[in-house]
Amino acid sequence: MNYYFNNDFSVQVALFPFFRPANMPVGIFSGLLNPKMELPGNLYIKSFSDSLIMPRLNLKENLTGGLRVKGFAAGIDFSLSYALAYDGLPVPLKKTHSSGLALTGGPLNFGRNLFFIGIISLAPIWLQL
Repeated sequence: MNYYFNNDFSVQVALFPFFRPANMPVGIFSGLLNPKMELPGNLYIKSFSDSLIMPRLNLKENLTGGLRVKGFAAGIDFSLSYALAYDGLPVPLKKTHSSGLALTGGPLNFGRNLFFIGIISLAPIWLQL
């Protein structure tokens, strides 16, 4: 949505009511974000699991949006932008590892809790013409 005060000043607003995460790489690129683990000796991975923690399905936790005020005065083109969003790629919150055979060799069980980071951005920009 754009609102123009006059030819020199305007406000722009963009709102997206629901968060959608990025699609993870597949095929030959599937290991790009999760590199292969190499373990010493006779250790091997028995299980590896990820738990994805998504924002709740309500406007308070899912809303993504931005606001920009821009204008031109005294030969200077300026804008001030504010954005509130989530990063589309999840990051680990906690890593867990459990095994009774870790010192002598044998299977290892790994698990991770992944969540999405909230991002707040405030950016002033000006350009003298």
